[in-house]
Amino acid sequence: MLIRPFKFKAWDQENNLMVRLNQIECKKGLLIKQNHILLQFTGFLDQAETELYENDIVLKGQHKYMICWDPEEGSWYWQSMAGNKERLPTKNFNLNEVVKLCNYYETTELS
Repeated sequence: MLIRPFKFKAWDQENNLMVRLNQIECKKGLLIKQNHILLQFTGFLDQAETELYENDIVLKGQHKYMICWDPEEGSWYWQSMAGNKERLPTKNFNLNEVVKLCNYYETTELS
């Protein structure tokens, strides 16, 4: 069984900038830097072998999806960006057909 590495990046809300993290500082389980939104690596790579993180937006064919975490199911899923409520489990996706476009927070038309 392959175990994916635990990696995070963060959206700096104060500076509107995506940052890589060398460390995550917490005190009593709470994130110290409150102006950062942590985004976890999903373990998935797109067709160009770009790492896909939580809330990344990808293009599959002509359709856009955002990768999201379902805490009740304990798994990732693909949320359609077409305005409908379509949710697809990750097993329905061929990652060789997926291209990362951006992260939700990096595009002003969505955030």
